[in-house]
Amino acid sequence: MTAAMATPSEHAWVQVLVFHGGAWGARRMAPLFTYAVPETLAEHVHPGQLVLVPFGARLLTGLIWEQASSAALEPAQVRPLHSLLDPMPLLDGPRRALALWLAEAYLTPLPEVVQLLLPGLTGGRRIDLVNNGAERADLPDDPQAQALLGLLRQGGVVEEAVVRGALGPRKARQLIAAIEDQGAAIRTIRPTTARRLAPEPDLHLAATSEVVAD
Repeated sequence: MTAAMATPSEHAWVQVLVFHGGAWGARRMAPLFTYAVPETLAEHVHPGQLVLVPFGARLLTGLIWEQASSAALEPAQVRPLHSLLDPMPLLDGPRRALALWLAEAYLTPLPEVVQLLLPGLTGGRRIDLVNNGAERADLPDDPQAQALLGLLRQGGVVEEAVVRGALGPRKARQLIAAIEDQGAAIRTIRPTTARRLAPEPDLHLAATSEVVAD
């Protein structure tokens, strides 16, 4: 069994390999970023786990690569992990070493190599809207906007593709942009996988088409 990440006296930090456009330029080949481990996760965090991490205004999927040294960083500069997507480590140390070797040998971005080695990943991605204060949102008083806010308040997560299918691309884009501008929801990007990853919505998302349709 993998040992839990050791917790330093003040801060526990990890290096996370961020997927789905998490870096550019020189970091595109190996987008490793440092994140703090919240106290609530300190005993549950292991190398090789899938996690959600804040990146700009979005939440992106990443893989915990290793424990990070805090020597060159100020605590205020390090954002915390958002949540674990899967408690089971999916990539052990030897496979992470193999991924590094393959990425260097074949000049391939490390995230692409890692996704080939991860069990159950399909190579696709799913975009969700996660409630980040929908209760405080002030949107136009139209049935579709209020229905979308209602789903976020009740279920916590709404799949963006379902919203687009129910409202059409243009209307969905307008409402989602308005909700994000107010900070009422955060867009998360996760890999599609045969394994069930948390967090899962409490409501059946297919119900969106019935609630928000004209």
